[in-house]
Amino acid sequence: MEQEQLYKYEVAFSFLQHDEVIAYQINDLIQDKIETFLYSKR
Repeated sequence: MEQEQLYKYEVAFSFLQHDEVIAYQINDLIQDKIETFLYSKR
């Protein structure tokens, strides 16, 4: 099964530069359960 078909929802993070560390921490906690997107990673 392709990666796109494994997830029903996606989460995109919108944050200020000084909050980037927190956004990465949240992303790391949920990325195995739901597809996530951080603009600074892609």
